This record gives sequence, structure tokens and C-alpha cells, in this order.
Amino acid sequence: MPPPPTPPSRRSTGPSTSGGANDTTSGNGTNASIPTIINCGGTGPPPPAPPARLQSKLNSICPVFSTTSLSAWLNHYSALGFKTVRWGAENYGRTNYYVPDTYGYAELDGVQIHVSTAITTINGQVVATAMMPGTAYLYVEDADEVYRVWSQVRTGRGNEAPVDTEYGLREGVHFDCDGNCLRYASPLENGKGKSKGSEGVKNKS
Repeated sequence: MPPPPTPPSRRSTGPSTSGGANDTTSGNGTNASIPTIINCGGTGPPPPAPPARLQSKLNSICPVFSTTSLSAWLNHYSALGFKTVRWGAENYGRTNYYVPDTYGYAELDGVQIHVSTAITTINGQVVATAMMPGTAYLYVEDADEVYRVWSQVRTGRGNEAPVDTEYGLREGVHFDCDGNCLRYASPLENGKGKSKGSEGVKNKS
């Protein structure tokens, strides 16, 4: 089930960051070369006919976030309660798909979030640089309990306390140390009112 749309009045675009994909100035003050990003909405030939129906089910999906410091990112998610893994040179064997020590992941309750500091290329063309903050939507058991714990981790860029939404979820937000956004939500009881366990949560960040 895809996450519901975010009402414009509820969510901000997140904390401001510098050095993102639209930053045209390099560290020495000169204009840097910006790679052409593949535009999914561009013009071109009509798409090919769809293939035969997929005969394998999809088991899971995980986002791949960006970071300027792999160690800082892993430490931040450890503080959130995740088990973290740095994907080092010993994990690569004969493949050079990723540069060692630029990739890792965090896992909690079977949910994984991956992270990379590497530049992503397709057929030698740079299609994404390291700092392009992303968003993941997490369905949780109790959004207020998640907020209670995550809002105490001070290495992130901010939190938004959970609120009841018109689409039947109680939803909060956490921004990690690189501005990646973790939106999380739990179902409302009977489709309205606060979710179970939300009483007594008063702390704000």
C-alpha cells in the first residue's frame, strides 16, 4: 500500500541543505560541472509494450539515502535503535560495483534503510551525486512512541510530533543528520482520534 499524499499545509520541504544537486559552485568558488540528470518526464519515443506479467512476487523494498559522512550516519541510526552495518572492503570480493567504505545500512524489525556516499553512474554517466536527500515512509505500530524516542536523538536536523491526519493515520517526521526524511505513521483507532498509546506524549522538539 503506497503512502498517502502529504497535505500541503502539514509538511514542509524539510531542512535546508547546501551542496545539493542544484549547487553549481565548487569548494574553490568556481562553477562546477553539473551532470545531466535523466528526466523521467522528458519527451521521447513512446514506451515499449509492457512485458509479460511478472512471475515473481516482490518481497520487500528499501530506500538508499545519501550521506556526507558514513560514520556519522551509522552512529545516528544506531542512536535511533537500528542495527547498523558498514559495508567494507571485506564484503566485496571480486566486484567493484561500490567503492569500499562508502556504503552501509541500518536495520530494525526487518526494515532496512541503505546509505551511500558514492556517486551513482549508469553506463558511465553520472546520474546522482552523494547529497540528494530522500524520503522514506514507515508504517509503525505506535507513532507517538517512535517520536518519544527519536526526538531525544540530538544528532538529527529536527522532528515533527505526530498529528492525526484526514487519511486515517497519525503521522510524524524525523530528519536525520543529512536531511533525509523519515515519515512514519500508525493507524488511527476506528479511523479517527489518536492512535493507541498516544496519551501523555507532550514533549516537542
